[in-house]
Amino acid sequence: MKEKFVKILFILVACFMFILPVYAEEGETPSGGNTEEETTTTTTTTTKAITTKTTTTKKSTTTTKAKSSNAYLERILVNGEAIDDFDKTIKKYNVKVSYETTKATIRAVAEDDNAIVKVEGKNKLEVGENEFTISVTSEDQTTNNYKVIVERKEKNKAASTKLKNIKVVGYKLDFDKVSTTFHLKIDKEDTELDIVATPVDEDAEVKIEGNEDLETGSTIKIIVTSSDGEKATYKIIIDKSESNPMPFIIIGIILLIVIAVAIFIFIQNKKQDKEDKIKEKREENEKKRLRKEAGDEEDNDDFDELAEDNDEMEKTRQMPIIDNDEEEKTRMFSFEKDDFEPETEEELEKTKVIKFSYDEDE
Repeated sequence: MKEKFVKILFILVACFMFILPVYAEEGETPSGGNTEEETTTTTTTTTKAITTKTTTTKKSTTTTKAKSSNAYLERILVNGEAIDDFDKTIKKYNVKVSYETTKATIRAVAEDDNAIVKVEGKNKLEVGENEFTISVTSEDQTTNNYKVIVERKEKNKAASTKLKNIKVVGYKLDFDKVSTTFHLKIDKEDTELDIVATPVDEDAEVKIEGNEDLETGSTIKIIVTSSDGEKATYKIIIDKSESNPMPFIIIGIILLIVIAVAIFIFIQNKKQDKEDKIKEKREENEKKRLRKEAGDEEDNDDFDELAEDNDEMEKTRQMPIIDNDEEEKTRMFSFEKDDFEPETEEELEKTKVIKFSYDEDE
């Protein structure tokens, strides 16, 4: 009986030892029985009879990047020079070169480094228009096509970077063909000007920069590109400072001084003319007197004329020279016959004649 019990117990332990590893891998404990007994049995059996193999599985995640659809150009260069005012959305450009330029190298730079750029066209230039096509293909096969037309000028066309004239609407610019820098004073409220620049070379291109938000010291640039690619820059420097009244004040003072001097000279000349006339009259009367003393006697009419002349001279002596015409009209003159006292015999003789004439008039 005991032997049978031992065999049965041995069989049960063996079965338990076979089942235990399977439950250990799944993280479960078999149900039923005494937990402490099972734990003890498992530990002893594993050490002696069972080898456990553990397998670890690693999972890797792969992320796929979306393909770019950018098929735009960043810039286009013709013979190493970038096209001005390039815009990726504009698909056609015209470039002019001189007759001496016989080849054109077109280089295009894409915005996306992964895009494929292809340039088609003949490098050797003919006189006239030469067309180049640039195709840009993005990663997702989006395609954009650009065209560059290079125009080679004829042999006999003269190229120049000079301007015939510069006109600023509403203002006068002192333009000359030698200077390239000009100064212009404008109104305070003006922030932009209407400028017309006419080139000597009809095929030259004119570009105006800096013609906005104008302040004192602002510089407007006029860039002239000739038909053979040469460039020249003209500058207009703006002045919006307020006018200085001092020059006008100085000019006004000078004008007043000039007018005052002119009036003074006129008055002095007038005085001198009167004095000259009086002097001439005196000399004439003196000559008559001398002729009388020499025996060249005149008739009574001549004596009367002499008396009248002397009378007029005496009035002039007593009359001050007056510059004001209005006062000269209103001034009253008087002559008293008794006020004259002759000092010489000649004057006494004249007085006799004057008194005689005066008595007859009375």
